[in-house]
This record gives sequence, structure tokens and C-alpha cells, in this order.
Amino acid sequence: MLAALHEQLYSTDEGDRVDLARYVKKVTGFIAKTRPSHVEIRAESDTVHVSSQQAASIGIILNEFATNSFKHAFPEDRPGLVSFTIRRLTAAGEVELVCEDDGIGMNGKTSVAAGGLGMKIAEAVSTQVGGVLSLGNGAQGVRLSLRFSVAGT
Repeated sequence: MLAALHEQLYSTDEGDRVDLARYVKKVTGFIAKTRPSHVEIRAESDTVHVSSQQAASIGIILNEFATNSFKHAFPEDRPGLVSFTIRRLTAAGEVELVCEDDGIGMNGKTSVAAGGLGMKIAEAVSTQVGGVLSLGNGAQGVRLSLRFSVAGT
């Protein structure tokens, strides 16, 4: 999967900046090919240009969240939705990535530390981009939020 993420990264590379909206669309298209048939994937993103390192980190988080959702959120072929949203919060370059599913939730585990290896990877990646990661139960299912500043702005 990591090789596929890098392939998607290079195909959306615009020099030293990556159009995150295009990259997320390609990565989620790849993730959709690996999803269970009872789970839908949605993604939307503001136009944000980030460094290739930040884009690679976002790709890893998208993949880890989707993998965990596919594995844990929808038991017994329960239909569901995994969604990814990227919003520019400020003109100064603050951005938020939100990953959500409408599955069964975390059953009392409401922190990154309580999560498995995939969430620990997401935490390490968020540190690489200088972001703040939060994970918990959302209105429905699990919600992960990563706030970070675009490198070079």
C-alpha cells in the first residue's frame, strides 16, 4: 500500500508542492478499490497546496483510518460510510483533516494511545507534519481530526 501511496503522490506532484485535493481524490480512489462492498467512501477537499512530505503523511493517515474502519467499524457486513474532509481554516495556512466513519464506535477507547498500531502510526505521522491529532467517538462512529499548518506559508 505504501508504494501505491507514493505512486499517487508522484502523479499529483507539481514541483515542490502537491495539490492536496487532487492527491486525496486519487488516494481515496485507490482505497475505494480495497473497501468491502458494504462500505462507501466519500472525500472532499478545499484546494490546498502542501509539501510532498505533508501529502505523504496525509496519505498514510487516510489509509490507516480506512483500514481500521473496514476492520472494526462495520461488523457482520453492516453497511457504512467512511468520509474524509480537508478544510483550510485560515488564510495563514491552518488546515484540518477530518476522517470519520458511521460505524459502531470505539467502545470506550477515546484516545490515540488506546488505539492499535494503525493509530500509533497516525500519531507519529501527525508529529512529522507538526500537527495536533485527536481521536474519539463522533456523532456516529469514530472521528479523527488532524490540524496542521501548511509548510512554507
